[in-house]
Amino acid sequence: MSDYWKNLIKFGENRKKSEFHSVHVQYHDMTQKDCKFWSFGYEGDFSNQEILDFVWEQWNAGSGHESKVFLEKKCRSMMVGDYVSVNGIWHEVLAFGWRIDVPWEEIYGDKPKPEMPTEKAVAKALLAQLDLPSDYPVAFEKN
Repeated sequence: MSDYWKNLIKFGENRKKSEFHSVHVQYHDMTQKDCKFWSFGYEGDFSNQEILDFVWEQWNAGSGHESKVFLEKKCRSMMVGDYVSVNGIWHEVLAFGWRIDVPWEEIYGDKPKPEMPTEKAVAKALLAQLDLPSDYPVAFEKN
């Protein structure tokens, strides 16, 4: 057996088994009934963040990678305030990133959303995450 095939077999033996990830999209300005059939899945060894990246790209017109479900539904692109469930954990689209583990009652019930953090709080968290000095200048663009 050639080294090529031996290495290929070795690679296959070291791979983890593929997982199935259940996903559901819920637009914040539509009812649960309106989005009832916006469920699909991904198979592979993906993190939740990778799944969220896939969904964001596939549910936005003009990305060049729109999903079949998105195109068939002829709906608007995903936007801030919309929700994505990955394996039962809800995430909310933020202007930058995702809010993780959003309570069910907030999405489908009458629980109010928490206040969004101030720019100062976001800057502080960003500097800490990047391990930069707290006095490092941070600026935000206004749309």
